Amino acid sequence: MPFEVDTKKIKRLSDKVKFFRKIIDGKVIRQIETITKRAVANNIALGKRDVFTGSLWAPWSTLRAKERTKKGNAGKGLLFDTGNLIKSITTSVTIGNKVSTIEIDNTARYAPFLEFGNANHKVYNRGSGRLPARPFMGLSGQSENLIGRVVNNKIDELARNL
Repeated sequence: MPFEVDTKKIKRLSDKVKFFRKIIDGKVIRQIETITKRAVANNIALGKRDVFTGSLWAPWSTLRAKERTKKGNAGKGLLFDTGNLIKSITTSVTIGNKVSTIEIDNTARYAPFLEFGNANHKVYNRGSGRLPARPFMGLSGQSENLIGRVVNNKIDELARNL
């Protein structure tokens, strides 16, 4: 049986898909970038847990706890000291035809030691010791849920306009 295809409807649908792709790649990707950067900054400023497992990070050494108390920032996260680690967060967005990416990095030279730990960490004028890993560059479940809501809200908004 022959059938007809209304190419005008296909063209309109194609235009809407292109529009959808443009919206997702523009506004939503930038929103996700902001959420991601804020999440990592929050992990540094307030963090006391592994963002991947939820387990508590190893506490400071007694000496470090005394130093931080004296500085007046002991109530912050275990990684927050001067604010440099937060200022060193960088993001890069690549918007492509098929895949868009958000890369987040930290340019502080000591960031990898905080993230992954260091078995032979040298402390100026104090010898060396073990620096425990305190992963902070990931997203918590709460941040992942927020990103999911942003994407779902945009999809719902676009679906209403079809």
